[in-house]
Amino acid sequence: MTRTLTLLLSDGGLAHVDQPWRRIDPADPHALAQFARVTARAGLPLRLLIDVRDETLIAEPLPRLGRRDRQALLQRRLAQHDPAAAHRHAGLFQGAALYSALPATTPLDAVLDALADAGAVVLGAWSLPRLALSLADVSDAHRLLLWPGPDGALRQALFVAGQLQLCRLDDSHPSSPAAERLADAIAQQAQLALRHLAGHGHRADSLAVQILAPHGSASRIADDVRARAIDELCITALPLPAGHTLASYWARRLEADAPPHHYGTRHQLKRGCWLRRLHLARRLGLGLLLGATVYASHALATAQSLDSDTALHRARGVAVEQWLAAQQPSAEVRAALAEPQLARLRQLDRAHLADQPDPLELTRRLSLAWPLAASATLSRHVWRITADGRSVALELAGTAVAAPTPADVASLTRALDASATVSGDDRSFQLRLTIPRPRP
Repeated sequence: MTRTLTLLLSDGGLAHVDQPWRRIDPADPHALAQFARVTARAGLPLRLLIDVRDETLIAEPLPRLGRRDRQALLQRRLAQHDPAAAHRHAGLFQGAALYSALPATTPLDAVLDALADAGAVVLGAWSLPRLALSLADVSDAHRLLLWPGPDGALRQALFVAGQLQLCRLDDSHPSSPAAERLADAIAQQAQLALRHLAGHGHRADSLAVQILAPHGSASRIADDVRARAIDELCITALPLPAGHTLASYWARRLEADAPPHHYGTRHQLKRGCWLRRLHLARRLGLGLLLGATVYASHALATAQSLDSDTALHRARGVAVEQWLAAQQPSAEVRAALAEPQLARLRQLDRAHLADQPDPLELTRRLSLAWPLAASATLSRHVWRITADGRSVALELAGTAVAAPTPADVASLTRALDASATVSGDDRSFQLRLTIPRPRP
């Protein structure tokens, strides 16, 4: 998301995380309205971190339930937890239910309403102690996480077998985290945690103390606690990045990856909700645009590759055709190669068809023997070999200028050496000839 501004609301007042010395009293309406106008004028979305003394955090184990039943149980237990609180939240942490509530004296509503009236976009309000719990190195062992709370008071969280047991603020010690008694306070809380573990049947030497403090003082505070000679403890320093307080560190982390907010009503965070939806729509649009661009680039590259392959195959096809044309003989060569085969075929025809009558030859001989046959219109012309195979029977029918006369029949008989019969009227005729086959 775009750059944001982060505010810190504590018992000491309201200020920008990067400018903690410029605090205002949120109980002063005029100062709060002026602060909201100046902040909204920057035009950046806002996040609000809350770190107050009287915020209560209670952890309870959860039974194995489905998602819907678990949400119903969380809401029912949240309603029972501090019903007088104006702002409450229930969530999951390390498999347990974590309930938090702000005291009625926390001016969160006044701050959110003033920022909304000034036109600022508030993305949400987060509990700083709840965020700090996620920094503990929690496994299945026992852990005691301590860090300076609001105004330097000591905040502690006890994990037993990886489950959060309690999270509270110990305000019975000096408010300055650099005070000499801070190490004594940590040692005292460690001793109380050891007694708590021993009272519940756990080993006293299995407690690890983790001290979360600024980079320049975390190691020194851990050394001071070790000097108290508590042999059962394993003390570890968790220094924040150089130049960061706990609030400024979480302000940077929220810009990169913000969990769901803890406090604030839907009406108070309406603009922030719309901004998140707009940002989500923008990201989806950019994702779709990027996907479409990648797909179009891939399709273009594929089309270019197909065009290149097509041109290559076409060129190869032309080359193959040219090679095949070069391998094939010319027409003269093909004719010379085919001539012996054709001669062989002719010889085979003469051998097998020599004893067969030639219709064209019969027609020629008929025309010569009967001149009027040239002007005749034939409707039937059939020839066949007789049963004994010695003669060819020729049947002709049609019309002519004049029907064949007995003289014509006698001429046909002599010219064809055949027997002939003729019938018909003046113009139509039917002529039957029986012509002996030539001897082979």
